[in-house]
Amino acid sequence: SLDPIIGTRNLATAGARSEFSDRSRRGQYVALFRGVHIAAAHWNALDRHEKYRTRVRAAVESAREPVIVSHESAAAVWRLQFVGEWPTKVHILAPRATGGRSNEMFARHAVGLPSACVQLDGTDATTLERTVVDLATRLSFPHAVVVADSSNDHRFDLDSLRTPKAANEFVFVSKDCDVLPA
Repeated sequence: SLDPIIGTRNLATAGARSEFSDRSRRGQYVALFRGVHIAAAHWNALDRHEKYRTRVRAAVESAREPVIVSHESAAAVWRLQFVGEWPTKVHILAPRATGGRSNEMFARHAVGLPSACVQLDGTDATTLERTVVDLATRLSFPHAVVVADSSNDHRFDLDSLRTPKAANEFVFVSKDCDVLPA
């Protein structure tokens, strides 16, 4: 459970839902997404990076199926430096064939599922190398340099970026993610 995060669909009784609604109206909770709230005192104590990582974790926990976070969301989980505001949506990868649609919670990238992923803080994410490459294709050059430079704080295999696999590592079946130590 993501205490102090509350999923309203998990409130079993009418009384619990009523009490939650009263507290929410009094400002004791902040809505992260429809049906997903966090205690306002906890939220207000977080910095902007922690707030986005909390949104990512809350979305992953609320997802109806397992997801692999990517792009900015993977950068947040990797704790990479990021210039500017974090997005409000959580970026995830989706199979090419089904793709799905983006919604209030998720920005889906229907490019296929990666052949490799990692688990960080209980969240399945793209590898560090893949995350840096994905952001380099989306961000301005100066912002991409900040992300890539901050990746040097992690184990990073530069040779993997030079192989064709790094540019085209998609497959259509999900594989278990490697769990990295905290």
